[in-house]
Amino acid sequence: MLPEPTLTFTLPSLDGGMLLDCRVYHPRCLTPVSQGEPWKRHAAIFAHPYAPLGGSYDDGIVGDIGSTLLRAGFLVGTFNFRCADPSVSAKLC
Repeated sequence: MLPEPTLTFTLPSLDGGMLLDCRVYHPRCLTPVSQGEPWKRHAAIFAHPYAPLGGSYDDGIVGDIGSTLLRAGFLVGTFNFRCADPSVSAKLC
């Protein structure tokens, strides 16, 4: 399971002007009080399963793989594709 994100923000979609929710997670070695290994400058942007079938950045597979990448020292970014938020009307998707 992923920890609380270090940074959350939105990006405008190029189609339809919807806002896409994004999260960034820093590995432990980038925390201010870290005594671990130096950061190896690895990063991953991890996408979720198909949104119309219920996928989102809260999906369990995103959490499992994202946590594995964090433990390996990667900076991890996740985001929701358009229509991954159930509160968005299907007419906008």
